[in-house]
Amino acid sequence: MTKDSAPETAVITPMRICIITLMKNEGPFILEWLAHWRNLGVTDFIVFSNDCFDGTDAILDRLDALGVVQHLPNPAYLADTKRFHRQALAYGSQLRRHREADYTMICDTDEFLHIDVADGTLPGLLALHDYPDAISFGELLFGFGGRESFEEGLVTERFTWAIDMRPGARRARRGVKTIAKVTPTVLEWNNHRPQMERRRGIRWLDGAGVPVPRKFRVGTDRGYDVRGRYDQAWLAHYSVRSAESLLLKMERGDAVRPDRLTANYARKRSSAREENLTMLRYGLAIRREMGRFLEDPVLSALHTAAIDAHHARIAELKADPEMAEVWKTFREVCQTEIATRAERSGTGEAEK
Repeated sequence: MTKDSAPETAVITPMRICIITLMKNEGPFILEWLAHWRNLGVTDFIVFSNDCFDGTDAILDRLDALGVVQHLPNPAYLADTKRFHRQALAYGSQLRRHREADYTMICDTDEFLHIDVADGTLPGLLALHDYPDAISFGELLFGFGGRESFEEGLVTERFTWAIDMRPGARRARRGVKTIAKVTPTVLEWNNHRPQMERRRGIRWLDGAGVPVPRKFRVGTDRGYDVRGRYDQAWLAHYSVRSAESLLLKMERGDAVRPDRLTANYARKRSSAREENLTMLRYGLAIRREMGRFLEDPVLSALHTAAIDAHHARIAELKADPEMAEVWKTFREVCQTEIATRAERSGTGEAEK
């Protein structure tokens, strides 16, 4: 908590918070992500899986059987369309878990929320602001941090180099993710933000707890200028993870824009400028919750199998001549980050 956090005595009413997400080949990362969001107060998860080689669908089936998530195949396959996000979100918004929730958020498996006020949970944050219609959280991109290899361990602990949290005088537009009240005010649920009725009285806040610009609220923009908007809550986005994980992600493709995962994507998404250790505060709670998951022998075996599957597929991709240039680029980006880290530390060297 920060010095100017809300009083711990704030009254927080019980509520249901739902996340709708899509997953493809996220097996090694699912339990950490679920643990984090459950610790933040999310009660319901609707998860659509696309075609998976690593057992993501089997992990989700087991979690469904345990009552942790609701798992469904992506309806886009039945509709014979590549609009994976739109089809899933349109269907997900009709499901009971969403309809009965107080708030819903669309969120990916590589996104983790950081809250600096109240009790550090979503119910606490929403109570602090007397339950607004929506809050949009600015993203903070975390890069490779010089890490080439996919390894077992918490993403939130392994990757600690990010872009600047306090951009300077120039406009810094970054993407957002939004939690919104489940009411008829929401006309359509989209990946970054809902489309809402254009009327007076809608309270839509940013990560600093102040109203978003009107142009953002009534428009369709998927991001805003983040300067001054990280004060209370922000979204850690690990869109690349390690260089090897990004290589596998390129093969997988992107659910929103399947053709955008290129070498240029790596350079843009891994432009880490400073060490950021703030997500480490969640490690202990995440490990405790993951420990509860892994007490289930079936889930534990599936989790281990997913890690093994990623190692095997990465080895195959690195041996593919067609991926050689891509892999070379990713390694160069890693080396650039290491050099940047060394320059900032003033030591002339940096630990991988």
